[in-house]
Amino acid sequence: MTNEEQRRLRAQQLEAERRQSGARMEAERRDSGDQMEASRRATGTQNEAARRAIGTQNEASRRAIGTDNESARRAIGTQNESARRAIGTQMESDRQSSGQRMEDSRRAGGDRMIAERSVSTFSDDLSRLVDSDSPKYSLPELEARGGIASMKGIGVYDPKNAPQARGIASPLREPDFKKRVYWPGGTTSSDGLFTVPNIKRLVLVDANGAQVIVDFPNPNPPTAP
Repeated sequence: MTNEEQRRLRAQQLEAERRQSGARMEAERRDSGDQMEASRRATGTQNEAARRAIGTQNEASRRAIGTDNESARRAIGTQNESARRAIGTQMESDRQSSGQRMEDSRRAGGDRMIAERSVSTFSDDLSRLVDSDSPKYSLPELEARGGIASMKGIGVYDPKNAPQARGIASPLREPDFKKRVYWPGGTTSSDGLFTVPNIKRLVLVDANGAQVIVDFPNPNPPTAP
């Protein structure tokens, strides 16, 4: 074998070795790239799983906080509603008590008026006038004018036979509350939530069936301009 053939053979061997070496390096590079890609993907998958887990925890925490806030808000609303109803009940009770006191006072005043204007008071006063110690005067004697002889006139007062005076007979009753008349407006409570109507006129009936009208003054008279 000539030197030229040996040289070519050696060159072919070197080229074959170089190609083998390049193939090995390419295979190693590809293996390394595949490993790096697999590692990158695994890391990405882990990071995504961790991100999702953190997101799930954050969402659960956010919902738990929202549920707690909603429960607290509803509890506060329930407490406020209970307090408002209790205040309203107390105010209604106070209003009814005040109205009852006003009604009792009005009835007591009416009873006093009826007692002062009763028939017995008039009869007693008239009896006192008759039984008083005031001097009694006789009628002057008149000259007889024929027929019937003259005589003195005598009058005796008997309370039992006295005519009945026309007053208000107790008790009074209200046959129809729809006939009540109220003043415009009314009396507003101190908190401004309720307005109590003010009665202007009551139409009553006494024990004898006579109509009795009671007029009340305006507790809130209009102010002069």
